[in-house]
Amino acid sequence: MSNLGMLYASRNRIVNDIGFTRTQISVVTDEITRLRTAVNSLQGSISDLQTTKKKIENFSIDKNRWKGENASTFSNKYSTYESSVNNFHRSADNALEGVQDDLRRAEDRKTSLSNSLTGLQGSLNTVDRQIKWAQRSE
Repeated sequence: MSNLGMLYASRNRIVNDIGFTRTQISVVTDEITRLRTAVNSLQGSISDLQTTKKKIENFSIDKNRWKGENASTFSNKYSTYESSVNNFHRSADNALEGVQDDLRRAEDRKTSLSNSLTGLQGSLNTVDRQIKWAQRSE
């Protein structure tokens, strides 16, 4: 294969790599959009949970009306509620952290792909210049 033929083959590989990288960037961009939406949704849900939890925690009970078995039953049910809400809150916080980690990884992947694309475009420019020189030489 002539030098010019090798340059054209190299150019074709680079053009294919550019197309593939652009597709990957598009896929990662969509993933980032979905993850940001999930983070915002989880943050809103956690905030709503905290607001509701505070309202319930600040609920005052007339101790004169809650005596004996009623008070004990209420206390047991409230304790179960409190434990369940705290467990759910921890789980929601853990889920949020996981989604935020996924988002950071996706953003890092997009940055890496963008850097690769820039490098490929530079390589394409170099090969195009080499092709022009090779064509002039023939």
